[in-house]
Amino acid sequence: DILTPTVAAPPTETPISTPTVDSQVSGPLLPSETPDLDTPPEETLWLPIARIQRSEGSSAGQVLVDQDPSTVWMSDGSSVVPLAAFIADLDSPHYVSVLRWQVGAGGLAGTLHVSVSTDNENWTELTIYNVVAPGEWQELAIDANVQYIRFAFVNEDGLPAVGGIAELEIWP
Repeated sequence: DILTPTVAAPPTETPISTPTVDSQVSGPLLPSETPDLDTPPEETLWLPIARIQRSEGSSAGQVLVDQDPSTVWMSDGSSVVPLAAFIADLDSPHYVSVLRWQVGAGGLAGTLHVSVSTDNENWTELTIYNVVAPGEWQELAIDANVQYIRFAFVNEDGLPAVGGIAELEIWP
């Protein structure tokens, strides 16, 4: 059963303090993975992701950058989790104009929250005004210096698996 993510509250001037991902996930986040990009970073237009940290029991971070829309990041469904998340690390703060992600063919499952940070401790939640159809690209203006970008899927309805992101691009 696919849920449409809820629209977040309007943005605020001060960063919103949100619980850390690993305090809500059923297990700790796994060690960071270094994505193996098919295209060297100097040949891409978007910023390279240095590492991806993800919640235990979820797809490998590689599926987010493999340029294959048929591979999708999700929790594995082995148990119902209250939240599943991944964090893309740019290795140092960079100016980011736009965040883009492709929704997998099955759509999104759970309530999506996207937030950014420069220190992996203080997070600013971003507002998602609309949700695109399965297979389409979603864009979110950032216009800030960030190092970490967190995608958290809250499982309010006890779904067997949450997630649904096929590809991720971070544009300068």
